[in-house]
Amino acid sequence: MAITLHVFINTSHHAADTNFNSRTVKMDYATNDTFQIEAKVKIAVARLYRGGYSYAKAGVGIVELQNRCHKYNVFLLLGNALNPTS
Repeated sequence: MAITLHVFINTSHHAADTNFNSRTVKMDYATNDTFQIEAKVKIAVARLYRGGYSYAKAGVGIVELQNRCHKYNVFLLLGNALNPTS
């Protein structure tokens, strides 16, 4: 399951104006849901994109993975966040 992603967009190395941008994206929680991953990637690309460049390459890499058997109990974590004294 994906925890951390690396998103990049690049222009050609041979272009007069070059632009090489990347961003590391942390998922809210470990997931293998492609819709959630895609949503985070779209946000990152929107922040990386600069108009006026001819982009030649883009990509996404999964930097940090977690085994599927290590699941967090989201409800337990949320309960502790709402009531930290318990």
